[in-house]
Amino acid sequence: MTAPDPDLTWDDMVPTGWADTVIGWQWHDWREQNVRLGWRKWGPCPRCGHTMAVYQRAVRSTSPTRPVHARCNCTHGHTGRPTTETGGCGPGAGPTKVAIPSAGGA
Repeated sequence: MTAPDPDLTWDDMVPTGWADTVIGWQWHDWREQNVRLGWRKWGPCPRCGHTMAVYQRAVRSTSPTRPVHARCNCTHGHTGRPTTETGGCGPGAGPTKVAIPSAGGA
């Protein structure tokens, strides 16, 4: 893992291996005030190195679990980020959505 790059500009291209790295992070129980909201995983963005997180809300359903969309949502101010985006360095935010396996209904 390289150190976060403060000069990395916005780019919504998804680098090779980006999704595989995020898939490899462990899902953790996500609770607030003792209420289970779902699952979350976090780690350094494989592109920019800043901390990002992926969330899966808990829902009751009889259908199979759907993939979760992952995107860098770091809070660093990457130059060139569109004003319509609230964070991140780009991967998963553009036309190429990054779907990763859900927490598997855990």
